Amino acid sequence: MNSVIIPIITAILGALIIILTGIQQLKKYQENWILFGTTEEALRREYYFYTNNAGDYKNITSDQRKVDLVEKVENILSLQYASFFGAHKEKPTVPAAVPAAVPAAVPAAVPAAVPAAVPAAVPAADPVFSSTPTVLAPKKTEIKPKKRTATSKPKSRNPKKRTDSKKSRK
Repeated sequence: MNSVIIPIITAILGALIIILTGIQQLKKYQENWILFGTTEEALRREYYFYTNNAGDYKNITSDQRKVDLVEKVENILSLQYASFFGAHKEKPTVPAAVPAAVPAAVPAAVPAAVPAAVPAAVPAADPVFSSTPTVLAPKKTEIKPKKRTATSKPKSRNPKKRTDSKKSRK
């Protein structure tokens, strides 16, 4: 009975982990936590500057300080909203194939200019100090199998099984 229950429990736990990981990826809890934490710290910083008359808030009137605080808080919140919606924006899907009408819209002069931009395989005088790139084609090598004659025997890799011509003569 235990041999049947353990694989079932393991399969259920594995499926549960996969489902929870998928939900976590969709909801982006970690990115949200980091984003909200940085926004909180920026708002706290502005609050401390405002209450202590420091930073941009010193040497200005009380009404101007309030206006500056509201503007900076709104700026921080708008950046947070833009980052949040940017992180949660769905990625656009790429079409599988290019429509046939697209190549017809390309001017005829473009294909003629493309081969001119491709570097030619010109060997340089000194490949180490040359400023032009050298394109080398790979060498074509043919692997030829060894030809065996009727009299040749394959060599044995085991020295004990090897027959020595001197022993056979004795």
